[in-house]
Amino acid sequence: MGFQTALSKIGVGISLSMAVTFSHAALTCKDVKHGNDNYHENMAALAIEARLIDGAEGYFNRIHESVVWRLCGYGDVSDFDIEEMIDIGYVRRSEVEGIKEVLMLDKRSPAGRKSEYARNKLGDMGLSNVGASNIATFYAEKPNSECGKLVKSALAGDRLAIKKIKTEPSYCTWDYDK
Repeated sequence: MGFQTALSKIGVGISLSMAVTFSHAALTCKDVKHGNDNYHENMAALAIEARLIDGAEGYFNRIHESVVWRLCGYGDVSDFDIEEMIDIGYVRRSEVEGIKEVLMLDKRSPAGRKSEYARNKLGDMGLSNVGASNIATFYAEKPNSECGKLVKSALAGDRLAIKKIKTEPSYCTWDYDK
């Protein structure tokens, strides 16, 4: 096997593993209910996507589980409600909001959620705030445009697309006046 063939296969493997990672972006209450075969993996993905404190490695704790149970309406919720948990300092409001967003329990439109998700991921890739915002807007509002397709490829882990998107191409500049 030649060097380029080996690199090509490695690149495909990385792209596939990143696609699996991004597939966790749309979790639902059903995915994080005790008894689900993938409960722990889904909660770890929730911790990462919701940007929980110490969640970068997929860490979650019993308080996070309690928040999920209360938001999803599972089990006995007679102990503390979420506002009390925030007030006492058990959990941060930002963590609760992050969990709501990942579980799609916030009242935002799908396009708004898609745009924010893309903006965060593009920022993580090193784009400027303005560039990430422009490009994320294309991804949410015009997904079939040249820029929208480029973003989709970059979010799926395509290295060439990531490299190109980092240049913030002119065709990805959103005209807010239209």
